[in-house]
Amino acid sequence: YIFVVAKTKPFASMLCPLTALLSFAVILHSVGSSSTTPSPVPISDSNYFVPPDEPTSNILTIYNDKGTHVINNNNDITSSSFNPGTIAITENTTLTIQNGNIIAPKNGYKSDTEWPAIRLSVGSTLNAIYGSVTGSLATIDGRDGGEAIEIYNGQSGPETASFGYFYDGMTVTGGDAITRDKNGVGGTALHIHGFGTSVFIYGGTFRGGKGSDEDGDDDGLSVYASNGGRVNVYSGSFEGRMEVGDSSVIAFYGCFMRNGTTVSGLFADETNLSVDVRREDGGQVVLIPVSDQVCDIAPSMAPSPFPTVSSQPTVTPPSGGSKMGFTFSFGLVILGVFTVM
Repeated sequence: YIFVVAKTKPFASMLCPLTALLSFAVILHSVGSSSTTPSPVPISDSNYFVPPDEPTSNILTIYNDKGTHVINNNNDITSSSFNPGTIAITENTTLTIQNGNIIAPKNGYKSDTEWPAIRLSVGSTLNAIYGSVTGSLATIDGRDGGEAIEIYNGQSGPETASFGYFYDGMTVTGGDAITRDKNGVGGTALHIHGFGTSVFIYGGTFRGGKGSDEDGDDDGLSVYASNGGRVNVYSGSFEGRMEVGDSSVIAFYGCFMRNGTTVSGLFADETNLSVDVRREDGGQVVLIPVSDQVCDIAPSMAPSPFPTVSSQPTVTPPSGGSKMGFTFSFGLVILGVFTVM
């Protein structure tokens, strides 16, 4: 382990010189290949809210050794190794959350770090099996709740795309904004960014953070895909609207229809979904039926003229593998993809 304490130059100030005047402590853990389980970072309940006249500290743990690291708190989800703190995964490294509770640093006095709870970049992978991840809490006027998980490419080409896999036991929540000026916006639960970067959601709960305006207009997004990222939704619960833009795709697998901005229907596991999905700057919403599910009402959207990179439902050809059987199967695959223009 390498511990670095910087009282006048936090990590965020290297990204933006204007924040160099914001003085707070940063504790940086650089984890090499010799460790597979993160060490605990103790935190008391009194640190959850930021006193108005005191700075906060940001605990940043970086995994960049191309290895696999596992968070498992022995079935006690309240006993977290990262509370509060940020985990950065980069350089083709993998993080698996088997059981853990990760909370981003507070966005309060002299700590405008804009760091999420988890950030992936440069060809890294997140396996989120069981636990919770929460974005930063905004406690000062003019601040917004933070994003919980960011999955980025980190470079300019698809060869450095990152990947995320989410399952039933995960809860991902954007940070709340509890500012007095009622101008704080809730944080996004899951942000996917960059060409080739893809997320596969097989279950879990995704909640946008609560905005300071009580009418809900400032609540955060449950899912945000931008700059060529792709989200494949096979199941899950989503509280807060989704947004897709910048040549990105959000694909829903099951029996779904779109009415205005609302996507509703049934997943293959027979769970229901109804979510508001907004399209910006060339973003696409794709509805894809699956081979083992019979839909009462077929999607009414026209087939997309663009190819999709995801695997599509296949139909087994008749015995004998005739040319006619192959043509029929291929036709069903193409007609199974629908895009909302």
